[in-house]
Amino acid sequence: MGSMGDDFRGRWAFVGRTLVNRPWLIVSWVVLAIVAVAAGKVVPQPWSAGIYPVVLFVALLLFSRASTQKE
Repeated sequence: MGSMGDDFRGRWAFVGRTLVNRPWLIVSWVVLAIVAVAAGKVVPQPWSAGIYPVVLFVALLLFSRASTQKE
């Protein structure tokens, strides 16, 4: 049970280090969130439900690309 908590803390430490080393990632996530909220207001209701999975995918893609780049 202890190893699961250690693994969880290790993942958060990795995320924190990645965000500190790459501040453009935070900015891109904020811009992505603003675009998602704006699109939710502009896009008609049935289609707006499809915006959030796309935004989540793009955010995870940005993070995975940022974390694999060499310093």
